[in-house]
Amino acid sequence: MTKTQASPKARIHTPTIHHLAPVFGEIRDAKACGKSGTNNYIWMPCVQCGKERWTRFAKGIPRTKRCRYCGDRCRTGPAKHVTKKGYTTVYLYPEDFFYSMAGKSGYVFEHRLVMAKHLGRLLHQWEFVHHKNGMKGDNRIENLQLITSETHNAISILTNKMRYLEERITRLEFDNTLLRRQLNDYQGKSAYTI
Repeated sequence: MTKTQASPKARIHTPTIHHLAPVFGEIRDAKACGKSGTNNYIWMPCVQCGKERWTRFAKGIPRTKRCRYCGDRCRTGPAKHVTKKGYTTVYLYPEDFFYSMAGKSGYVFEHRLVMAKHLGRLLHQWEFVHHKNGMKGDNRIENLQLITSETHNAISILTNKMRYLEERITRLEFDNTLLRRQLNDYQGKSAYTI
């Protein structure tokens, strides 16, 4: 055996206590846990989901009792976003009763969720929730109405027709005002030229 080769016994790695799986309540320094810094850490389960993890340990007290996932959920509540069309969507977690109403990304329209919670049941895909005042961000139960697709289409057609007619009335009133001014100006000039 040459000097550059190691003996077979030297290649065998004997595990130390830090290479073994941690035990509940075990305390280690940051380096032994694979963390940076000089803090001590304790191996403990999350009080909400039971997931075991290292958490900072100072003055005999764990820094957090929940894991990051559960702690974020409790702190921030459901994630909300507004779509390009102005509807508010809410993120639902898989253990939520209404999760089957959510899309692939886990988000559900807030107005559908509010109505489902009010009724105490899941909504069917063919059920529509209509905003009475037309404001898509106003998701109070007083402003929501559960209707069928035929009724929703009829309401949408009538609403669009009314909006078109209101715009047309506004344009005609403006044109009428302009024509009256032109007529008054013309009558005023013709009276002086005669």
